[in-house]
Amino acid sequence: QKGLSRELMSILSERAGSLSKDLSKLKTANKFAMAAEDMARVFRADKALYAETRFRLMATIFVLLRPFRDCLDAALDSYRPLLNAGRTNFGLGAALSYSYMYLDAGLPLNSPLIEPKIILFGESCRPLQMHSFEVFFASYRQMLHNLRKQKKGWTTLKGDAFDEDAALRSVEGTARATTLRDTSTFRLFLAFIFWDEECMASMLDNLAEFTDPDIMWGRTCLRLCFIGLAAFTMGRNKLANKCLGYFKSLSKLGSPNATPIYHFMKATASPSRVKYDEAISHCEEARMVHLTAMANERCGAFLSDLGNDDNDDASKEYIVAAYWMYHDWGASSKTNNMLERHSFLKEAIKGYRKAPSEISADMRLANRTGVELKPKG
Repeated sequence: QKGLSRELMSILSERAGSLSKDLSKLKTANKFAMAAEDMARVFRADKALYAETRFRLMATIFVLLRPFRDCLDAALDSYRPLLNAGRTNFGLGAALSYSYMYLDAGLPLNSPLIEPKIILFGESCRPLQMHSFEVFFASYRQMLHNLRKQKKGWTTLKGDAFDEDAALRSVEGTARATTLRDTSTFRLFLAFIFWDEECMASMLDNLAEFTDPDIMWGRTCLRLCFIGLAAFTMGRNKLANKCLGYFKSLSKLGSPNATPIYHFMKATASPSRVKYDEAISHCEEARMVHLTAMANERCGAFLSDLGNDDNDDASKEYIVAAYWMYHDWGASSKTNNMLERHSFLKEAIKGYRKAPSEISADMRLANRTGVELKPKG
């Protein structure tokens, strides 16, 4: 440790975080961040310091330039050491960041361990009196339920895990505003998947003031992705173009997470089969099965609207592909909904299976624990 100090590591980390707020300085910020990351390994015996530095760098810089899958461990592994050290906001922030990145990456919704993790995160909030975090994790669970096992009411957050109206009554001031931001993001996400245009319009109104990036990029990514996609759909082009420009800038910098979103948004802004095929290719390359499913479905709907037999046959191919991608993602509510909406689908999927996806590798990553599944008493 000769020549190195904790103070220098902190300075490098803070400098990197400050620079990352300006996308034109992101590559310089990444150099500072990598230097801080190397120094952090020297002080690994100090578990809290190592966890905090690793989480800070991941949440503010590395997630902009590395795949979500490569950032999940840093969040999950930081959660418990930070809570044990009394750094509550950082510890719960790590849990929140993990939850968002899991969704952003399109990891399996049907992993047997994802809900126990979210329950654990929520239960750890209670003795710490962090009610707004507890509300967030409950809303996240309800969103999972809506995607996996809800028979109706997919775009409302009311069920056995969470009641949005009751939750909003339980918080006030800034906590209420951030809770509404997060629940509106989840509902917009669900509305785009289940194609509820009335809900999309309402949630865009709720989120119109939240189009700037915030300190946690996993949260920013989900929010701005679906604001942009939904806003183009609803003809709110000024709002949509702001999001498109943001992801375009990140894509130019080589962000593997922003690039598929940018191409999907471009196809939604000015639809064509060629543009959707390009978006689907980028989503597949990034292993974002959920976005691949959505892009296939939107292309299918676009071709169906054009009419004629050739387009109709092609539309069905995209819808079938979307069905299997939603199936691999674990969105059972969506696949059941598709079977009800598309009379041809039940027969079309008989004896047919697309080429094996990388779902097995994704499930292994999803099932990594990194935390005790029972809170410490």
